[in-house]
Amino acid sequence: MEAGKLVRRLWTPWGPSCTELHLGPGLIEVTTASHGGISVDPLLNVHIHDAWRDRSGWYERDADWVSVALTFPNRFPAERVIEAHQVAKDWHPDQYEQVFRVTVLPGESRIRRLENRRRATVPA
Repeated sequence: MEAGKLVRRLWTPWGPSCTELHLGPGLIEVTTASHGGISVDPLLNVHIHDAWRDRSGWYERDADWVSVALTFPNRFPAERVIEAHQVAKDWHPDQYEQVFRVTVLPGESRIRRLENRRRATVPA
């Protein structure tokens, strides 16, 4: 980098970006000192299904990124799209059912297994 050249960092919900990976026009994957996620341009964000759209256009990296990967699968490697389907079933099964019009069985979803286990241990 040239001395004295200003570097513009993207401001994110998790603080200033440390890294930015452009996934194509309108999609930027960022990391910060504490977290990260994907920024979606408003013109693209409207294409994300209402069931899991974040109006801010920011999708955190743990589970919400799947909304972006499953809406724009051509912007991600095939392995990440496969992973996105499983993460969505695990943590957002209700929304996954709405978007894909399928039934997510309890054995296919981590959150549903946890809910079933919790219900089974609560005395009636």
